[in-house]
Amino acid sequence: MADSVARTLKSFARKLTGKESLNKNIPYRYLIKGKVQGVGYRKWTKKTGLYLGLDGFCRNRSDGTVEVVVSSQDKNSIKTFEKLLYQGPKKASVTGVEKKRYKKEVPPGFKIKKNKEIDPAKEVKGQ
Repeated sequence: MADSVARTLKSFARKLTGKESLNKNIPYRYLIKGKVQGVGYRKWTKKTGLYLGLDGFCRNRSDGTVEVVVSSQDKNSIKTFEKLLYQGPKKASVTGVEKKRYKKEVPPGFKIKKNKEIDPAKEVKGQ
């Protein structure tokens, strides 16, 4: 119910102001490389994201990486989260973090999504 209320309020603000948002969230997508699957990385990511007040999701990918998408109006929270992605939980061993802008809207809350099969042809185009 809270998700639908947040969407309704955002929609109302857009209609009222004629703008996308007064304080627009900028979503980012991270690909985490290394030993990041089977070590609690997604659970840790969700807990960390919620603690910092971020919206987003994370999921394992078939190429062994973890995909993380976050959004917030608070740039400091995003920067802190990004630094923490390099550490991860105790059992993880992160060898790299790739950052890109995310082109879709991120729904409120933070979820762990189902695994994603990777299509190499789409990855070349940056999808």
